[in-house]
Amino acid sequence: MKKLLVAFMSISFFAVSVSQLIGCKKPTSNFNDEDPFKIGLEIDKSNAIKDSDIAKNEYSVTNYFILGDNFSDANGTSKYLSNKLSLKNMKVNLSLGGKYGYANKNQDLNNYQKAYGNDNSSFTNGKSAALQFGEEVLKMNDPKASYLNYKLDKDQSYGTNYAVGGASASNIENLMGNIMNDATIDNQVKALVQQHVIKNNDVVSISIGQNDLLSMLKFYDPYKLNETPTKIMNDAITKIRYSLFALLNNGIKHILFITPPPVSLLPINAEKVYKTFSYQDENLNESCLSIEGNPYSNKDDDGKVCYSKTNAGQVPINKRTNEAIFISETSKEFNLKIENVVKEVVKYYPQGVRTINFYKDFNYFINESQKISNISNIALNAYNQYENFTNYATIDANENNSVIYDFDFDEDNLKKIINIIANAANSSIDLVNLVISIQRDNNNNQTSEVGNNSIDNFLFLDKKNFTNSLHQSIKKQLVKEFNKQITNNENNGIGGS
Repeated sequence: MKKLLVAFMSISFFAVSVSQLIGCKKPTSNFNDEDPFKIGLEIDKSNAIKDSDIAKNEYSVTNYFILGDNFSDANGTSKYLSNKLSLKNMKVNLSLGGKYGYANKNQDLNNYQKAYGNDNSSFTNGKSAALQFGEEVLKMNDPKASYLNYKLDKDQSYGTNYAVGGASASNIENLMGNIMNDATIDNQVKALVQQHVIKNNDVVSISIGQNDLLSMLKFYDPYKLNETPTKIMNDAITKIRYSLFALLNNGIKHILFITPPPVSLLPINAEKVYKTFSYQDENLNESCLSIEGNPYSNKDDDGKVCYSKTNAGQVPINKRTNEAIFISETSKEFNLKIENVVKEVVKYYPQGVRTINFYKDFNYFINESQKISNISNIALNAYNQYENFTNYATIDANENNSVIYDFDFDEDNLKKIINIIANAANSSIDLVNLVISIQRDNNNNQTSEVGNNSIDNFLFLDKKNFTNSLHQSIKKQLVKEFNKQITNNENNGIGGS
């Protein structure tokens, strides 16, 4: 047991050494080549495998690849982390459960989910927008995951989903980075180009940048100038630029780029951006109402957003602090820089890139989500767009159960997960089934998912991921922007509602 724990903690504090697939070694990237048409040509394609075309579709698309982070993940995190957290003599089989992901139609959830999680992992209660677009519009089959160090399976084929929850564009210099840096967006691009022969009408969707922004915000310092957020932003923009040019230079026909949302509006930043309830602060509590317009009354409401009553209903009470301004302005600047990169790329590839502008069109997507969730105008105040539906996670390792409240897939919780794996293992175990399930736990541990507590009434699933109604609204926009992209040669690349 002690040896296993030491081995896992070595993963935590040092870069992970993973055996590389021949032909899938990281090439030395030329991120700032003066000739954009040369970017990405250094990638070795000698071992790329030719895939069969996806099913016949109205656009004659030959293949579809999903790249990015938790917003687009379709089984990527479960496969990637299972590989990363496994040791020589002990395999880890990680899956997501509870409200994460979705089951196959024939899955028996009564006995299956606790031990093995959902059949399909995602960071929403269903299929991601990118996957919905691929299946419903481009007629692709269920994608399997692949990554930079992926070893060919028995079918001798690679997957078409490279998106991994927690992935970023920039390299992160901490425990998360040691685990996740092989999944940065440029490494996802390299893996795709190395593993697949790209055909004449292949399409890619990308969602990236939210985790970079959240990393930047951790370095806010009210007392001195901190250059780290700027370094992270510049690194992220450099990698995004490289990735777009590398894909197009290597034959990808069209890229749909989902920009990150305004992170000031994520529940993970709620206490920094909005006034929140504190059971011990009697002065604040007099003006702090719930979204239904009622005063908060107990400790279980600590940290919830404070609303004030207006003629239009309840609205959140904003903070006007330097940190709140920093969060908002950092998100705004990052989105502007992404737009500038896209505008540069379409000068070389007029139909190459089209954005789904999650940042600028955020309110539009909320309204569309309300329609999809069948929230009537009369009941709009029941639609909670500031707080998350789930508030705790269970971590099952070989059915040894642990609970983490206010769960977030971050560095601190990754350390806890590694310790849970180590504690579940012993000298006679060579397999740990690890299931991360997020749940909703109401007062007195009574779970209620009806009325205002229905998942359909929430925009956010957890502290930084969205419920599936939002993904459905983004899928609809993917269709609109793709149609504009393939029919409009005069295109600056920037989509809009």
